[in-house]
Amino acid sequence: MELERTDGTANEEHAPDLKMVWPGGDPLAYFRSLIDDVDLVLGDVLARRAALTRAVRDHKRAASAVADPARDAEREREIVERVARIAPELGPERVARIVHTVISESLDASK
Repeated sequence: MELERTDGTANEEHAPDLKMVWPGGDPLAYFRSLIDDVDLVLGDVLARRAALTRAVRDHKRAASAVADPARDAEREREIVERVARIAPELGPERVARIVHTVISESLDASK
């Protein structure tokens, strides 16, 4: 079955990719194992995002002498656009909500 499709922007040839899978005799277990793998990657990405957010926040504080530097709405919009291109099935509105939450929680964790 077809599992994933990309527009090719992330590969060397810039050609669309199609990922096919054979889920075997227990498709539910197979797909859940794939989700478990993705969740590990997601956890790593969230930890990295929080660490980088803390570093940026500390740098902005030092550079501006402001205790709580303002969020950059334009930068967040650019992030949403980039991520939405990678995850077109989610669409920009869902991606915007996810990015907003990730940034908010990363900022909160950096306090």
